[in-house]
Amino acid sequence: STSSCTSSITSSGTGSNTSFSTSSSAALAAAGITIDTPDPPGGVIDRDSSGVPTGVLRETAVDSVANQLAAEAQINHADVVEALRRVAGLGITSIGAITRLGKGIWSTLGNEGDILLEIAPLIPIRTHAYLVANTEAELNCYVDRIDASDEMLRWGGLKRFGDGSLGGHTAAMHDPFSDRSDQYGNLRLTEKDEDLSRAALRLGGMAAFHAIGDRAVSAVLNICERLINEGAAPKRLRVEHASVITENDLQRFGRLGVIASVQPSFIGSETEWLETRVGSSRLQHTYPLASLENAGVHLAGGSDCPVESPNPWEGMALARDRAGMVPEEALSAKSAFNLFTSGAALALGEPEPLSVGSPADYLVIDRDPLTVTPDALRSTQVIGTWIDGQEIEVDRSLPTWQN
Repeated sequence: STSSCTSSITSSGTGSNTSFSTSSSAALAAAGITIDTPDPPGGVIDRDSSGVPTGVLRETAVDSVANQLAAEAQINHADVVEALRRVAGLGITSIGAITRLGKGIWSTLGNEGDILLEIAPLIPIRTHAYLVANTEAELNCYVDRIDASDEMLRWGGLKRFGDGSLGGHTAAMHDPFSDRSDQYGNLRLTEKDEDLSRAALRLGGMAAFHAIGDRAVSAVLNICERLINEGAAPKRLRVEHASVITENDLQRFGRLGVIASVQPSFIGSETEWLETRVGSSRLQHTYPLASLENAGVHLAGGSDCPVESPNPWEGMALARDRAGMVPEEALSAKSAFNLFTSGAALALGEPEPLSVGSPADYLVIDRDPLTVTPDALRSTQVIGTWIDGQEIEVDRSLPTWQN
């Protein structure tokens, strides 16, 4: 199908390292990046002592190169369906899909909204599209089309970005990074983010804000508080990642009642450098899962795939053992399990699992996730996946997801 909507030009921050490195002067030239090119809003072009771009592009600065790649993209829609079957093979029955409507770092596939609409009848699991829309017109256009599509494709809400990443030194921090005293990161929020959130709420969706650094989390909670005071339901507001949080904001999180969509998988991939990046004091407030739970915050588990593996069993295990990092912030086996079941269901607007009238989505697995050790949990094998009471065809091969 051909979209009549206008494409937006946006890019993504991630929980790990949102930078792109190239030694190719041809790539920089193709993107129009020269010594005179200014840093774009929300991005950084790394330069040498003479001001010449080194080839490391951070956050929104990646767009100029990524857009060149997107122009050459050749998409096999069958591959997208196959990837979703592999996700189902891991035991996942519903996902929140951050969906690009135009160009940008994660949009080398092209317009992801159009792709999902084209494959809607073939999608094997419930796919809630969170649209990275840049205008209210885009929201209106795609919401109507998604709502009219196959029932496995649903509109989840809006996704906006408050900052960058810890790995790229672009997460917005109150104090500078411990290993880069000149860097506080990039706060990307504008009035447009708040206005678009109001539009998404009026349309019946959620508003999800990417926020990794403590300054970004504070700014997003400010927006959420204003929206709640205007009548927004707290459970329709999500803070994606919520990686570093001040003590005051931990308590405010609980009082407001908004959802924290967390990714325990980051803990496993950042152990070698995280303390160096944030310092020993802030490390105690980084990925503070137990503190969030104790403050009464509703937690939902995710992976941030393709930055991390989508394997939920690995995510549950890391929520419990935290790869040895700040063990007092570990969750119990039951709480870790709830992250990816009842917690994720609420964050997607789905009924409580096993409640009366909820969909008959269930798994058969080879061990009890509530009694095995975290290491044993990592090796969980999914024997069967059922959606709406019907066993679905899955793919149990495990590719390198970050490719």
